[in-house]
Amino acid sequence: MDRQHIEELVKSAFWKLLGNKTFIQGAGLIERLAKLSNLDELAIQGALSGLEMEGWLSGVCNGIPIGKVCPLVERPKDTPTPSFLAWKNSLSESSLSEDDQAVLLPLHDIVSDLSCSDHITLIEGLSRLRNDQLKLYGRPSFLVSAEYLLGSSKVLDLLPANALRQFGIDKGKFSGAPPVLLIAGPPEPVNVVLVENPHAFWKAITTSAIEKTAFIVTFGYGLSRHGDEYGNQLAAILESGYLVTGAVCAGVPPQVSELLSHHNMSFWGDLDLEGLRIYLRLKKILPQLTLSALYEQMLMSVKTHETSHPYAKVTAKNNQSERDLPSQDPALTILANACKNRAVDQEQVTSDNIVGMSIRRFQEGIQNI
Repeated sequence: MDRQHIEELVKSAFWKLLGNKTFIQGAGLIERLAKLSNLDELAIQGALSGLEMEGWLSGVCNGIPIGKVCPLVERPKDTPTPSFLAWKNSLSESSLSEDDQAVLLPLHDIVSDLSCSDHITLIEGLSRLRNDQLKLYGRPSFLVSAEYLLGSSKVLDLLPANALRQFGIDKGKFSGAPPVLLIAGPPEPVNVVLVENPHAFWKAITTSAIEKTAFIVTFGYGLSRHGDEYGNQLAAILESGYLVTGAVCAGVPPQVSELLSHHNMSFWGDLDLEGLRIYLRLKKILPQLTLSALYEQMLMSVKTHETSHPYAKVTAKNNQSERDLPSQDPALTILANACKNRAVDQEQVTSDNIVGMSIRRFQEGIQNI
């Protein structure tokens, strides 16, 4: 890295530290500039010495800050960040064309805490991956990432897909984590229940309900770390058309493909707007799907404040849309009207009710509601 570029990095870091102040105390300044610019302290000291001789700042003697360090020039209107300058320099030192450099320049923020040597290694890895991607088609992205990008399984997924696509890397050519559904139940289940949340699934399979009913839920971790996404994961997996692996948790249930084609299948999720939308999304893929009678207890709970909750931040439901749920299904309409203002999580359903109701459909009892 040449002297001019080092000075540009130090200037950028200095302006960032200065903020709206007119000076910076010299104590610890070299260390702070080094951390922001990803330069070593000797390089910072040399740059400060040069900037002092150029009349760019005061309060420095032989590269050592003394007392108050003040800029002697006006702040530029648009000051590039240190991360931008460092990444731009790394790209310019690579063998990439100017067009390729321009495409990758927006990555500067996500690689801001990498050293310049790691920048170069990452750029070289991206170039190799671009050349090799056709022979890697279908391989899991985390394995491809670990092989090509700094030995990390996460880098490929974290880099913006649009920038990589313009560079010539199509992340869609690589697969994600293998879809896994947790399943439990008897060899010949009377019915199948798709469960929105893993916690409710674990509760259900500890009851005698699995003697007749098979339960299915997505394996949350590995697909998403957001607890409110389990039901949508299940829908996304089925919509994708991928071959799905079943992990047996209890009993001796049939294969996943057989369970998903069962004629007597129902959905059990939270009694909230998003849960009902997940049901509709799944029903497009599994037309035989109905609503589980397990909603009956939740329908009673939503009527009182002690056993229900509002759509609020503290319940992690503040972002649920209030738009209407289009449906000709009278059972769905009953549930949608009931949870318009308050909701009930499916974990509230008792073990006794799971045993007594999991085998029935909600539609069968609506005449009594």
